[in-house]
Amino acid sequence: MIAQHRTDELRFLVHWSAEVFEDFAELKKNMDGTDDLTYDQVFETFIKDLRARGISFEMPSDPVRDPQFIKTLVAAYDFGTPVEYPQDAPVSPLNLQAA
Repeated sequence: MIAQHRTDELRFLVHWSAEVFEDFAELKKNMDGTDDLTYDQVFETFIKDLRARGISFEMPSDPVRDPQFIKTLVAAYDFGTPVEYPQDAPVSPLNLQAA
């Protein structure tokens, strides 16, 4: 759906950020992606945190696509429902309910 809004209904936000590197080697590592997180690192971090929070779950063989694991993550890390939310808007792009 395309909507039209008056300018008094809009807010404009500009965000500026900078990346600072200790040396050229650190810049190069950032630019070539050798310091990028892997899926294994990401899910190890989630699993460690879920266990530390005492949240029970079964470790899926494919955590990226496992609906129950995704529901567990959503339930653990969801910040809640916005104060104002359009009635016809979907609750979640995955249409998931909290675990």
